[in-house]
Amino acid sequence: MKDIKHLLKFIKPYKISLIVTILCMATVTGMNLVAPWMIRTLIQTVSDNIANYQKISTLSILVIVIYIFRAIAQFGTSYVSHYTAWQYLKDLRIHLYNHIQKLSLKYFDDKQTGELMSRIINDTRTFEQMTAHAIPTIIVNVLMVLGVSIILFYMNIPLALLTLIPIPFIVIIVLKFSLISRPKFKVAQEKIAELNSILQENISGIKEIKAFTQEEYESKRVGEKITNVSIYLLKALKVSAVFHPTIQFLSGIGTVIVIFFGGRLALAGKLPLEDLVAFILYLGNFYQPITALGQINEGLQQALASADRVLEVLNTQPDIIDPPNARDIKIEGSIEFQDVSFMYIDSIPVLKNVSFKAEAGKTIALVGPTGVGKTTIARLIPRFYEAGSGKILIDGIDIKDIKLSCLRKHISIVSQDVFLFNGTVLENILYGKPDATFDEVVAAAKTANAHDFIMKLKDGYNTHIGERGVKLSGGQKQRISIARAVLKNAPILILDEATSSVDTQTERLIQDALNKLMKNKTSIVIAHRLSTVENANRIIVLEEGSIIESGSHEELLKAKGLYSSLCAAQIPVSLQL
Repeated sequence: MKDIKHLLKFIKPYKISLIVTILCMATVTGMNLVAPWMIRTLIQTVSDNIANYQKISTLSILVIVIYIFRAIAQFGTSYVSHYTAWQYLKDLRIHLYNHIQKLSLKYFDDKQTGELMSRIINDTRTFEQMTAHAIPTIIVNVLMVLGVSIILFYMNIPLALLTLIPIPFIVIIVLKFSLISRPKFKVAQEKIAELNSILQENISGIKEIKAFTQEEYESKRVGEKITNVSIYLLKALKVSAVFHPTIQFLSGIGTVIVIFFGGRLALAGKLPLEDLVAFILYLGNFYQPITALGQINEGLQQALASADRVLEVLNTQPDIIDPPNARDIKIEGSIEFQDVSFMYIDSIPVLKNVSFKAEAGKTIALVGPTGVGKTTIARLIPRFYEAGSGKILIDGIDIKDIKLSCLRKHISIVSQDVFLFNGTVLENILYGKPDATFDEVVAAAKTANAHDFIMKLKDGYNTHIGERGVKLSGGQKQRISIARAVLKNAPILILDEATSSVDTQTERLIQDALNKLMKNKTSIVIAHRLSTVENANRIIVLEEGSIIESGSHEELLKAKGLYSSLCAAQIPVSLQL
């Protein structure tokens, strides 16, 4: 319940509109309570055998007024409750997304994008039902039951007591339903999340599916997920299908009790006819809220099942945060690793006591076979991951003592796997500096050797490039990524295989752009093509997570170690040395 309160706190800003909703529903309730009394009065008037046409006319006018007020209140109930619910849902989704953004990359290593999307969109969607319907309905129906109870006991206490007989059975059924249905709805929500994950994955990988002619296999796999959603939803709904008729049957028993005992009391002259009719009319209003509470309980259990999944995310705390003493600093760019070790999986070290220093404005190249920890070093500098032991210093200050926003603001990253957003060329370059002028964007594009090809696009800088830049070639995407880094103009630059997977001519354009970008910046360069790092101030050679060689290109060639072997293996490259 404490966790649920954490979610309900987002409704506080809309408590006034929620109160208005409850008042409107209370008005509807009041009108529903008055209407049967008017009919009772009408029967009483007719039974008196007095031609009181004035009273009948007055009753008719009152009933019209009641219906008008009820209609107005029903409109207020419907619109204001949904307004409140969707505003609440908006705030909750924004909070959930912002919380996910704060989580470190480690959290996302074993999470599927579609599954997280499902938690933000599908799981929170059930809260709209809870806010717009469940909460106000519970309050108003409780008022309805109390109001009807008072009227029934006022008219005839013994008969009113008899109508309470089904209540304990209804309560037991409702509680039993809650225990059975909530786990089933939670499983159904998990199956929906799995479906979202595979759909997101397959749509993103549609090219690979077609290239490997796996359409039939993927169709079968998606079909199984869709079938699972139907199966588990139907299992939950089967419980509901038993629940609702049972509640209605027990409510009907109350009506049978009134007919059986009330009819006898009326025949014995102990219960006026108008009271018997009013009793039957009010009885519908007495059991209807109880039945409604049972129906609301289904949506409530769905919402609570979804709440469990949302809270799993919200209760996950980021493991990389600013300590209380973290501060903003002006970064010059020197980087130092002091005995840094790191592992992604326990007992499998990726880095072992790595130590090196990069002076501000100098270039450090990291080389070595695949999987020796080069990219891991690049990820540790902006604190995407936390070092397991040792220290990483920037300008002599432990990066843990620098605010994350400040640290990352001073680092630009250009990687092999370029990510471009589904927008225009201009919007993607501006990502490096949102407040830059158009002239600054053009200047950055020219530095990145991207301006010429951009101007050849259909709409130039306003050309939409599709999701992940699908409408551009690999080299074009890479140069836009470089332009973004140029515009950011951070003092620390990380280049992770920035020239891989492109042809020789494009590589020359990209390398020329990178050389301009690296000027006067502390650069950490990761490359397998050793020709791209021969001019580095220092080359660090890694093997099995440890530094085994360090020096200039010429020094390492003379040492005849691993670096020399790697160069020899790249014969066309070594001929250029």
